[in-house]
Amino acid sequence: MRVLILSDREGSGGAEKVASVQARELARAGLEVRLLTAEGLPNYGPRFRNWRMLWNRAGVNLFRKTLIDFKPDIVHCHNIHDKFSFAVLKIAQKSGAKVFLTAHDTYLFYPGKYFPPPATQPSLGLRYNPFRNLVIKYYLKYIHQIFAVSDALGESLRAHGIASVTLHNGVDVLAWQAEYSKLEEFKIRYNLAGRKVILWVGRLSDLKGGVVVPAMIDRVRSEVSEAVILGIGKEVKLTNEEMPLAYAVADVVIVPSVYLDPFPTIVLEAGASGRPVVVTNMGGAKEAVVEGETGFVADPYSPVFADKIIELLRNHEKARKMGEKAREHISSNFSLKKQVEKLGSCYTAAYKK
Repeated sequence: MRVLILSDREGSGGAEKVASVQARELARAGLEVRLLTAEGLPNYGPRFRNWRMLWNRAGVNLFRKTLIDFKPDIVHCHNIHDKFSFAVLKIAQKSGAKVFLTAHDTYLFYPGKYFPPPATQPSLGLRYNPFRNLVIKYYLKYIHQIFAVSDALGESLRAHGIASVTLHNGVDVLAWQAEYSKLEEFKIRYNLAGRKVILWVGRLSDLKGGVVVPAMIDRVRSEVSEAVILGIGKEVKLTNEEMPLAYAVADVVIVPSVYLDPFPTIVLEAGASGRPVVVTNMGGAKEAVVEGETGFVADPYSPVFADKIIELLRNHEKARKMGEKAREHISSNFSLKKQVEKLGSCYTAAYKK
């Protein structure tokens, strides 16, 4: 079976990373897999994105060329709303391939981060495209199956008339075991020796928690003076090889998003690293947490979020035990192997029809 996986970009972002990891693991499972990205195509600013995402000549031509060359049985699209465009869904189906799409965000019905109350599309100014959602729904008719990365995202999709099934992202647990011989040097490099470390990973934008984290950390430091936050993203950048060290030095990992954050893989990585988490109650992060056993779920606007961080920083043994349970939970329920097995079963069922 030949599987073509589409992703607008390469990189370490959530959707891009999931697409590349899935391609690798499906190939290991014995499928003939090709990962096609549109990295070399022009970038489009926000003003044009809601128009280009419906039909983009450059993305369509690249896709057509690969269809002719590779002749896939399965086409699985991840984020295609920046460069490939949704038009490739119809082209893929007409070629005879079974088409799948993983929804990593709300772009199928809303062009941006979705949080209450969401801006109306007309308020987007020149970015507003009155035909956007109608055309996207037209193209979605050519898909065999839509996967949502969380129940929370799936619920929002259904509320906008888009059917999906949940397929949570998976993680390779063994890949997140740190080389402890390098730990002390890492602590010294980032001035973490003797500190209680709160790890925050991601784009570190306001919606990812930037609007609440400063006050949150002030509250934590008033109770735990040696607490420090290590923010991996805009200012501190680490390689993929260094990321396990960041989790290893952390006493607690936080996901304080204030919008419908579909399913942040940080929760999986933290659990695989044996670290407890405090996560937002908005979006899908809570679906990977066993409340009170592997971490805590709290409203990021509430002082309770900071109180849970304080609880874990003060009680090392409790944090250690919760981290161990987190690793067991992620290994049993969110392993990359299980995710790829489910995906392969869906491909096979569609292929046989």
